[in-house]
Amino acid sequence: MPSKNLLNKYNLDIFKDLTESIKMGNVQKFRECIDVNEVYYTKCGIYLLLQKLINLVYRNLFKKL
Repeated sequence: MPSKNLLNKYNLDIFKDLTESIKMGNVQKFRECIDVNEVYYTKCGIYLLLQKLINLVYRNLFKKL
């Protein structure tokens, strides 16, 4: 997972909440980030790829339990 400093360096602030939600296993926040930035992710061609990360979010959620 990229650090906040790396995201800041390359002006990729749009991914901060997304990476944080993946790390924490916060499914609701992850889905909100995907929904809010859906147009941007689609234009970048990564929307479907990000949808597949939900398994990683669930893994991190259950790891915490």
